Amino acid sequence: MTRFTFLFFILTLSAFHVDAQNHEITGEVLSEDSGAVEGLHVSNLTQNINTTTDAEGKFYIDVAVNDVLQVSSIQYKKVSLVLSETHIKNKRVVLYLEIQVNELAEVRIGRILTGNLYDDIQTTEVERPLDFYDVGIPGYTGKRKTKSERRLYEAQSFSLLPINPILNGLSGRTKMLKKRVALEKNTDAMFRLKDKLGRTFFESYPLEASKQMEFFYFCAEDEDFNRLTSGSDLEAFDFMVKKYQDFQHNLKK
Repeated sequence: MTRFTFLFFILTLSAFHVDAQNHEITGEVLSEDSGAVEGLHVSNLTQNINTTTDAEGKFYIDVAVNDVLQVSSIQYKKVSLVLSETHIKNKRVVLYLEIQVNELAEVRIGRILTGNLYDDIQTTEVERPLDFYDVGIPGYTGKRKTKSERRLYEAQSFSLLPINPILNGLSGRTKMLKKRVALEKNTDAMFRLKDKLGRTFFESYPLEASKQMEFFYFCAEDEDFNRLTSGSDLEAFDFMVKKYQDFQHNLKK
């Protein structure tokens, strides 16, 4: 074996050894229904190492590059992650869980008479009560509007007083009501986003407590706020990261 070949062999072996070294990383498990989840089973399938999440949904485990992490629970869908060099370098991973929906087979329960007149009357099939369809009168079955949505509908409606929509348009009342309806929807979505991802987000992207609520209002002002936050938690988190950068830029002005 030449000296050059021997040196190449030693360097290759050293690189493989460093790459295969274990590193402890911090992980966090979040669910779409309750945020952090405690007591979940976390496994390093490659090295057969197991741990569980704490009250904050966090866990600590030894890993190496290309190891496979898996989070399993009866309540949630199983999630697996192949660890890259970036994960090892950052020493932190975040896993998002989806609720496991188990469909049960249809069960038919027959009507059984007990001989007790009172009980049998209670379990006997009865005809449904009359509704507006039966008597031929109009009725509303859709989603009920909020107070602001009703006012906006009245301001735009031509059914009773045709002059009202024109006056409302000229005075700016219709435009104001449209903004109010949009603001109500954004405000509800904003508080849901804050409750679900707020604590976890500010752990990775720090912000003064006095500025945090202002940041969420800043996010809600985005015209695509509802669309970008109504999808998965990962999409919402990425949206918050982009708005965080814009918010920090505004603070420095």
